[in-house]
Parts: sequence; structure tokens; C-alpha cells
Amino acid sequence: MGSCLRPQRTPLAAPAALAAPRPPAKPEGELRRVPSAGEEIVYTLQRKKVKNLNLRVRSDGSVVLSVPVRCPLKQADEFVAAKGAFIRRAREQFRRTAPPERGAYTSGGRVTLLGEALRLQMSQGSPSAERRGDTLHLTLPDPEDSSAAERLMESYLDRLAKERFTQIMAEQYTRLRQGFDVAMPRLRIREMRTRWGSCLPQKGVVTLNRQLIFQPLCCVEYVALHELCHLVVPNHSPDFYATVARWMPDWRERRARLSGRTPRA
Repeated sequence: MGSCLRPQRTPLAAPAALAAPRPPAKPEGELRRVPSAGEEIVYTLQRKKVKNLNLRVRSDGSVVLSVPVRCPLKQADEFVAAKGAFIRRAREQFRRTAPPERGAYTSGGRVTLLGEALRLQMSQGSPSAERRGDTLHLTLPDPEDSSAAERLMESYLDRLAKERFTQIMAEQYTRLRQGFDVAMPRLRIREMRTRWGSCLPQKGVVTLNRQLIFQPLCCVEYVALHELCHLVVPNHSPDFYATVARWMPDWRERRARLSGRTPRA
């Protein structure tokens, strides 16, 4: 069986895999509005069999609060209002790390790759894509052709993902080899709607979501190590997280930075 880490769900259920951004289903519950620092926060209140109040900000910016069944509405509203700064930070993080929309590759635009903000510069000539400092130069026969620009950019992203993900996997594998005798798995890179990564321990295959190219480098490192650790512990038991923590003590902070999953308030 494979493995995965899923966002906005009970932390990591076997089989293992890392959750990726996906359009969240609208949660069932009561829609409420509360003022916070001069603005209104709309959130969905869900009553569950839980002991604590758990607030989540989803990748689309929506806010969900899970509370014990008998929690007073006043307490729920005050809790959300007090978390206004946290909610704003989470929404801003999602905005910064969201992949560019189709047709968004134009001269003067910006794109963030592996946590680095790059300015796009379009010019006329034979098709090529090259990074120089903090500028990504896209050369096309017709710089105004948005479809051609998108195709060129996608090709560049494919090459960049293959190059950098291969390097990151090798680095994280070197960490793991310090304590475990496991073979280096094959790396696959593809688009995935619901996972950041997955691992098939029996086949020795790790798959990373190409969308990770738009995430901070530290997050990609975490996903790579997470999936590699499934070669040692093929589930999400305490032993698995202890293995991840052994080689990456700050894994929780890295996971929290992934868009599609924010830290619980």
C-alpha cells in the first residue's frame, strides 16, 4: 500500500501520503460573523465530539471552527475574534504561495518558485527560459502570445522540478541513510490533486507533486523526507513521526507552511 499526508483532515492516516492543495468541500455547520480588529470574519461553526476548540483556515481562505457540542456561541465567537491576526496571516500565506493563474505569465509579472520571488521579463527571439539573478527571462517569437508563454513556462517548470526535486531527494536520502539501510527509491514527479507526495515502499517509488515547485524549499524538503521515512515505517504511527523528527526536528513548522494546511490555532 502507498502512503500520503492529507490537509485539513485528521493528521495523516495510513496508507501514507502528503496532502496537496485542492478545492475544499464546503463544511457543514452554522455560518457566523464576528468583528475583529476593524473587519468582519465569516466562519463556519461545527459542533463535534471534541474536547477543545479547533480553528482551521482552508486554502480558499474560509475559516472553520470545531467546538464541543455544548460550547456557548459567545465563547466560539470570542475565540475566532481573538484569532484574527492568525487568520489574516494564514490567508496572506495562501495568497503568496498560490500558483499563477493561466495566462498570468506576462512581462513585469512575478512568480514565486521554491520560496524565491522572481520577476518575469519577456523578449522576442527563439524560445528559451533562463533565470538570471532574481529575473526569469522568457524569450518567444511573439512575446504577446500568452498561450506560447504558458507552454514555455510549463516546460521550464518541468525541468526545474526534475532538477531540484532530484537534488532534494538525494539530500534527504543521505540523512536517512545515516540511521537506516534502505535503498534509494525511484522518483516520480506528476500533478496530484489531493496529495503533496506519496510512497510505495514495496515498489521503492516516491512520487512528488509538481505543484511543490510553488512552495518554499523547506516544505519540499519536508515532503521528501516524510515520504522517504515511509520506506522505514510504512504508516503514520508514533514511530513514523519519531523517525521524521529524528532527522527533521522542525517538521511541524515546515508542514504548517504548506499551502492547503495551516497550523491549528
